[in-house]
Amino acid sequence: MIANALCGFEDSTLFSGAYDETVKQWNMETMKCVGTCEVGFCANSICIGSQGHVYVAGDNGFIKRLDNK
Repeated sequence: MIANALCGFEDSTLFSGAYDETVKQWNMETMKCVGTCEVGFCANSICIGSQGHVYVAGDNGFIKRLDNK
């Protein structure tokens, strides 16, 4: 699917959001997906909060907080 949003975290982690209603966590050293979370909407924006939470804003006007583990 098409990636709509990207956000880097620390040195080697990237989060991507796409039309398939998922947010994926990528290890940039290995270039492999290390986690997937279904958010229930198309992710249009992703950012990392001060506590390490991942915030995802969608095409439906909602924002969802994910715990970064």
